[in-house]
Amino acid sequence: MTSDKDILCPNCEKSFHRKYDFCPHCGQRNKEIRMGLKFLFEDFLAGSFNIDSKFFSTFRVLIFKPARLTKEFLNGKRTKYLTPLRIYLLVSFAYFAMLSLTDVSALKFSETQELADVPVVFNESEIDSVLFNNDTITLNDSTSQTLDFEIDSTGSVLGIDMSTLKSLNQKKARQEFKDKFNDYISVSMFFIMPIAAIFLLWFFGKGTYYFEHLIFLIHLQSLVFILLIISGLLFYAFPYSIIELIGNIIIFGIIVLWIKSFYGYRWIKSIFASLLFFISYILVLGITFIGLAYVSLLIM
Repeated sequence: MTSDKDILCPNCEKSFHRKYDFCPHCGQRNKEIRMGLKFLFEDFLAGSFNIDSKFFSTFRVLIFKPARLTKEFLNGKRTKYLTPLRIYLLVSFAYFAMLSLTDVSALKFSETQELADVPVVFNESEIDSVLFNNDTITLNDSTSQTLDFEIDSTGSVLGIDMSTLKSLNQKKARQEFKDKFNDYISVSMFFIMPIAAIFLLWFFGKGTYYFEHLIFLIHLQSLVFILLIISGLLFYAFPYSIIELIGNIIIFGIIVLWIKSFYGYRWIKSIFASLLFFISYILVLGITFIGLAYVSLLIM
C-alpha cells in the first residue's frame, strides 16, 4: 500500500518514499524526468571520467590547501575524495594530452629563430668526415662546448646507428624522436615516483612508513602537472623564458609549502629540505630522461 508521500520510480516502476535521493530498488537518482543540457554534460563527465561532486572537492583541496588531501587520506577519510591514483591518472592524462597537441620546444626557439633551422644535434659534414676517418664525433651546441663519442666498426655510437643521428638535423626526424620520447615519459613516471618516494623516506621518514611518502608524492606530482598545464597554455601568450622561470619558482614554492605542512617543519628547515628533495628528484628525472632518449634513438 502506498501513501501520498510515496512516488513511483520511472525506471523500475516501484514505489518509495519521496524523501530518498535515490530509488532504493534500482539506484536511479530521484529527480525530475525533464533534463537540460547541464544534466547531459554532467552525465557525460560522470560516465566517461567518473567525475562527480568528489572531483571538484578533491581538486579544491589539492590546489588550495597544501598536503591536507594527503593527511586526510592517511587519516582514513578515503570516500570523501578521489583516490590518489585516480587523481594522478586524470591529471597526467590531461598533461600528456597537452604535450601531444602542443610543441613547447618550438615556442622556445621561436623567440630567436625557427625550430627547423636549428641544428640540434650533429653537424652533417662532421659526421661524414667521421664515418670515413673512423675517428671521433663532436657534438656542437650554442655554448661551443664539445663531447667526444667513439665510433665503433659498425658505424654507430653507443649502439645508435649513425644514419639515425644524422637524420636528427631534419625537423621530421626530430618530431619522430619527440613523439617516441613523450610516449615513454607517461609510463616512466610510474617508476620515477616510487624511487623518489624512497628519498622522502630516507630524508624525512624517521618513524614513518614508505606508503605515506608515496601518497604524498602522488598528490604533489598531480599538483605539479596542473601547474605545468597552466604554464603550457601561458606559453602562447608570454615569452617562454619568463613563464619557465616563474613556473620553476612557483613549483619550488609549492614543494616548500607541502613539505612544511606535511612534515611540520619550520620555514628554514622546510626550504633546505625542499631544496635537498628537489635536487634529488631532478637527478632521478635527468637519469631517466637520458635513458628514455637513448631508447627512443635506438628504436627510430
